[in-house]
Amino acid sequence: MFVLVDGKVTVSVHLRAGEERVATLGAGDIVGEMSLLTGARRSAKAMLVCGARATRLTLPLGSTVPDPFKLGLEGLPHEHIQFGTGTVDPVVSLLWSKPVGKVVLSAAADAQIPLMENSRGFKAPVSVRWSVGPSLPLGTTGLSLALAGQYQSIGRWRGETDEGTGFHNGGVFLRATFLPWKGLRVSPGIYREIYSRSLSDEAFRQGTTYSLTITRFF
Repeated sequence: MFVLVDGKVTVSVHLRAGEERVATLGAGDIVGEMSLLTGARRSAKAMLVCGARATRLTLPLGSTVPDPFKLGLEGLPHEHIQFGTGTVDPVVSLLWSKPVGKVVLSAAADAQIPLMENSRGFKAPVSVRWSVGPSLPLGTTGLSLALAGQYQSIGRWRGETDEGTGFHNGGVFLRATFLPWKGLRVSPGIYREIYSRSLSDEAFRQGTTYSLTITRFF
């Protein structure tokens, strides 16, 4: 769920005859609230018309682990892997797009900003994801090429640096979109990392990553 701060977003639904625009939203409007409240799949698509800013909140879902520093001092097995922050975090999004001939130029940034420690004493790092690049709609298909990356600050356990956090990276993401038949969208993609820098003593490189997204419209 997003709350629009400014800018405009159009909302359309997928019908058998094609997509039909049902609303244009602006500052103060909410996008995606029914999916959050009911848990149902999204029934409409939001498309950026011009530059926009939006905010939302994350829910404390995912898996968190006990304090690894405390377990280490006690000689017990421990790990630094987190699949959630364990807190409700604000997320701020910046979105922009502009048609240039047949190409659409777009840029986006998304920042998750934890404000407090979770119940286990972990203060999650700030995480910023970004992308910028062109896309080319081709009827029922499309191609997009983007520079994309992520920045993550250093997380802390009761003030102690979490050695598994803190980096920034960037790479190239190529994705194609196909509509093989009505109501189904298939998007294969490939990401190739160009650089990666650690903010601590840890070193990590991401290999070539392949993705496949399948979306079913009802």
